[in-house]
Amino acid sequence: MKARVLGLGICLLAIQLTTADCAAQASMRQSSFCEEGAPDDLLLKPISIPRYVLNAVMNSEEARQSRAEAREKGTKLNPEELLRGTIIKLSNDQAKTYLVMGTDPLSGADNTWFWIVRTSGRQASVLLWVGANCVNIKQKSNYGYRDVEADWSSAAETITEVYRYNGKAYRLASRKSRSR
Repeated sequence: MKARVLGLGICLLAIQLTTADCAAQASMRQSSFCEEGAPDDLLLKPISIPRYVLNAVMNSEEARQSRAEAREKGTKLNPEELLRGTIIKLSNDQAKTYLVMGTDPLSGADNTWFWIVRTSGRQASVLLWVGANCVNIKQKSNYGYRDVEADWSSAAETITEVYRYNGKAYRLASRKSRSR
């Protein structure tokens, strides 16, 4: 009887681990990530974000400003509640890369804040921060990292920005604006 229960426990653990791996694999195949209200196939499928990734995001200039504003109001920001993320595939190297999305107050009034964070061991560094409605991982690459396209729209215009990796971080490579 104990052997059967142990066997069942091992099977359930294997199913749980396989399900988590499948979710992470699916997110790495996803190439477009949009804010709330987008079609389901573009919404982020969140996974648990390691503390060192959350710390890297919270130490970015944008998050530090939001923390300072919250402190002035007497509130404290909880990154576990305000940030959602998933693993994405930007390069063929061994480092894990996370796409992290913020929610109010770690977002703009008319956009979502996105961070791309690369990890190596338990170290994490922000490669890109951008405010947009959607972020798209492109096939074209530079220095082994895929380009990132950010789209933002208002009632009057749509802006598309392409960010290219320069060997250390992502930098704006092009910006197009068109009237709606």
